[in-house]
Amino acid sequence: MGINLDKPHLWKKDVNQSVDLYNTWFMYFAPKAYRETRVSTAKSVEEAFKETNYLNSVSPALLQRHPEDLPVLIMSTCPPIARDRLVGLAGVTKSLVQNMEDKPALSKHIKKSDLSKERKWTRFPEKEIRCYNNSGITIGDYFEIKRGLATGDNSFFIMSKKKINDLGLDMSFFKPVLPSPRYLKTDLVESDDGGIPLIEPQCFLLDCKLTEQEIMEQSPTIWEYLHSGIEKTSQKYLCKNRKNGTGKSIGAQLIFCVPIWAEENITNLQFALFLICLKQ
Repeated sequence: MGINLDKPHLWKKDVNQSVDLYNTWFMYFAPKAYRETRVSTAKSVEEAFKETNYLNSVSPALLQRHPEDLPVLIMSTCPPIARDRLVGLAGVTKSLVQNMEDKPALSKHIKKSDLSKERKWTRFPEKEIRCYNNSGITIGDYFEIKRGLATGDNSFFIMSKKKINDLGLDMSFFKPVLPSPRYLKTDLVESDDGGIPLIEPQCFLLDCKLTEQEIMEQSPTIWEYLHSGIEKTSQKYLCKNRKNGTGKSIGAQLIFCVPIWAEENITNLQFALFLICLKQ
């Protein structure tokens, strides 16, 4: 039989006593980490309620000033809004919500006008506001900018000259490429008369545009090398899913490297690397 089940006028008192009993037990017997978290959480809830005038003054401006209030506001809804649901409703990135929920180790106040110029806000707060070029001239006015090579398996398609010679492969099937920027020790890379960069390590890309039959006839060693990659390399994601001009999967063919790097031939020009320093 329930105690005071027929005495609703005593329920409020019973509830208050029950809450007080639990709080007393928690503060004395719960693990220290839990007790400390409870105290800090209670303090953040109290501050959020004061800043929002007890949820009567919630606005974008308030969240800009106090992003740490967001977790309290989320839990104040009924039912509480899940993070992914909030991202969808607000039309913002998940990282923005995460950064607002978690108290950042670093913080910085940035003007809305400065944020509107930035495509990505992840550079803040560690970095300063960019100083933009007001001359109207961009690097695209002087160079054609393209993405880097997407081979699907660099270890198979990009190799050193020593490896090419050791395997007895035909050098005419390779073109020189620059290594990852982390290996470059200079801002300007010179080339020899053949267009090969005068750097270490020197890397070469297997660039084959011939048909399967033509490769068999012109270079049996290249044919054998490509054959050796069918079991593993052709099954890797990019090689398997990249389509050629016929709409067939490259990974399903022997010559799965053909259309991936159909770029212009490298000429005997200097390889110039320009490091654009945006002063903070």
